[in-house]
Amino acid sequence: MLGRVFLGVQLRARLPVIGTKTMGLPARWSSVETQSSSTGASSLLPQPTGPTGWTPPVPALSKDLPYQVERAGRHRTNFPVYLDYKNGNTRTITILRKITGDANALAEDIRAALGPSALVSIHPGRIQITGNQKIKLLGWLKNKGF
Repeated sequence: MLGRVFLGVQLRARLPVIGTKTMGLPARWSSVETQSSSTGASSLLPQPTGPTGWTPPVPALSKDLPYQVERAGRHRTNFPVYLDYKNGNTRTITILRKITGDANALAEDIRAALGPSALVSIHPGRIQITGNQKIKLLGWLKNKGF
């Protein structure tokens, strides 16, 4: 008998398991079973630093800069980059907070990284960039080691 009937639904019988290999699998799966057990399936996939893609700060890259950007959040894992919408959601502003040091040098480096289309303005405790530049700014901060 292949399975049992429970409430009108036929349940499949479990295949017998011997060691790490399952008997009854098609022959074309044997290489997959052998490969996953010998090399480890996790070594075949690219491994990010964390399960969410989180990367730790690299102080060696950013220690010589005249400015610093602290991470935000409860465990200091996120970048302090936010979006603000003005004029009835028709104008987007990207905001970078938690900066210390020379804000002018940071603004100049952001202008150089984002290109001439990004209008960068300095305000007390934050830098504002016209437009939705969040993805570019996050990538730039990661590359700088913050």
